[in-house]
Amino acid sequence: MNNLDFYDIVDSEIDAIIDKYSDEEVLKNIKETNSKKSYGFLLWFLENNLKNEIAQIEKWKTYIVDGDDDNSCDLIFSNKEKDEEVFYIVQAKWFAKSNCIESNGITNIYKSCLTDFNMMIQHQKAESPNNKKFNAMYKKLQKHVDNNGRVRFLLVTLCVTDKDFRIQELNEYSHSPLVDTQIFDLISMKNTYIDYNMRGYVTDNPLENIDPINGKITISIRQNGSLIVKPDNTFIFLLGADHIYELYKKYGTCLFLKNVRNPLTVSVNQRMQESALYEPDNFFGFNNGITAITKKVYPYYEKTTKKISIAGMQIINGAQTVKSIFEAYERANKSKRKEMSEKLIISMKMIVVDDPKLEQNIIQFTNTQTPIEPRDYHSNDIIQSKIYYDLLRNTDIIYERKRGEFEKVDHEKNRIVSNEDMAQAYVAFQLQNPHLARTAPGTIFSSDADIYETIFNEQMDYRDLYNAYEVYSFVDKRVSEMKANRKDNPEIEKKYKYLKDARYYLTALIKYTYQDYDSIFLEAYEKTNKKHINKNEETVEKSVMARFFLFNKLKDHTENALDEAFEVACEMLRKYSEISKITNLYGSKNAYNNILAIYNKKENEIVIESVSEEKEDIMEE
Repeated sequence: MNNLDFYDIVDSEIDAIIDKYSDEEVLKNIKETNSKKSYGFLLWFLENNLKNEIAQIEKWKTYIVDGDDDNSCDLIFSNKEKDEEVFYIVQAKWFAKSNCIESNGITNIYKSCLTDFNMMIQHQKAESPNNKKFNAMYKKLQKHVDNNGRVRFLLVTLCVTDKDFRIQELNEYSHSPLVDTQIFDLISMKNTYIDYNMRGYVTDNPLENIDPINGKITISIRQNGSLIVKPDNTFIFLLGADHIYELYKKYGTCLFLKNVRNPLTVSVNQRMQESALYEPDNFFGFNNGITAITKKVYPYYEKTTKKISIAGMQIINGAQTVKSIFEAYERANKSKRKEMSEKLIISMKMIVVDDPKLEQNIIQFTNTQTPIEPRDYHSNDIIQSKIYYDLLRNTDIIYERKRGEFEKVDHEKNRIVSNEDMAQAYVAFQLQNPHLARTAPGTIFSSDADIYETIFNEQMDYRDLYNAYEVYSFVDKRVSEMKANRKDNPEIEKKYKYLKDARYYLTALIKYTYQDYDSIFLEAYEKTNKKHINKNEETVEKSVMARFFLFNKLKDHTENALDEAFEVACEMLRKYSEISKITNLYGSKNAYNNILAIYNKKENEIVIESVSEEKEDIMEE
């Protein structure tokens, strides 16, 4: 799902909302189409970001101050956050599809909005001669500011903004720790859409400050006196099924953001659900309990407390248990829920930790009920998050960092690709090691090898990762087509025999054959260098231009972008298969070096190891 595809989703929903509220006086008075779209966009934003609290938008019409003389302000309202009143000032900017990807004017719009916003904070903005709703809310805002209340300015814009200019603008215009400013653009909306519709998250909502990592959460403890405090700042207590259900209902999989993976659909989950439904009084004995971390436990009465309040909560072990109890409770009828609430209890170990290094160690070494894979330990790495957002912003790929986060979503339809699959392609294409990509993908994320750090470091460019995966996907599709058609065509059958295990080898080789043989690229490269020569400038390095040219071709889904490069690579593998005359063509670590030797020496100057040496390599492996 690229940005234009997502724009179409939002735009169609805006049209539906305009139809839904077409009888409203405000919309009746708006004649110009773009103005209707702008107002519909504001309503869309409200409906999509208040749906967890408010079923009807009617309540919020009081706070919409859009109209004549509103001067960059569409909405003013207050909200309770962490027992503190916060005033929101919201400005919504709709963009046509033709301008949504590269909107050069957004910086100036943002500056203008911030300037107007600061005038409101400083009581320097004049009241509107016509807009009474604005004036009434403006007076409430002034009173709130006079009492040192917190204020949040939010620019909601249906376009892609430059991620780098925001911090500079915020520093320039925000002079108070009581003031927060934020841009919620097309990429933010796309991420929220993915969170809500694909991951099941309920956070990243600009109008609903739910923060399961840092926010205050109240835990209901079952049975008085069941709270045990360990010397190492660990709390142990019992929870009921009803409270587990309430926590998951509110926070969803955001309870597992720091877990190495999300809940997975495994057979043990089904057994836990059945146990929760039909043997709730035995569940405690069947289950190992839940382990969570928090930053702080607030003071409480030790002997009589039924509740404790904590500063954030992340479940680092027991995701399967929580999800299973939730789904069992969701399935249950009223009487069964009552039975579960009364009989099902589960132990929770809450560890207080505010040291990132110690926190990571606790997460990694906490016992698990289902196996951990090497990639799981890297799911929360900063570089993994960066790659996710880079690909989200610039491509059509949704990057899966954590096992289970898109478990119930069609991966192929939504272009969801795991970091493991992309890393394998990268190892073949960029690192030129197809043997490792094919035979030992598990070692890529293993702490015993240095491969992970070689790929995922500060110098990582998401375009290289994208190129590698797209080339592999192209190769895989072509080889799969041969497999499907080989029975009807002897030539295809012959070709398939030496290509069926060569996907990663083809992927690696195309890095060379593309820049050397692709006619479209070579034509563009020649034109570019002619311009540089005419201007007495240095010529462009071929491999560098190929890298960016290929990215743009693949990103735009240009047909036949790799056809010629693929055919040349296939020819090299055909020659290699004829010379090798062995069954396991790609079993040797030296196979790719031999293929490159054929490619580099061209037709007659072939430098290749003897077949007997290659057979010895295979036997050693």
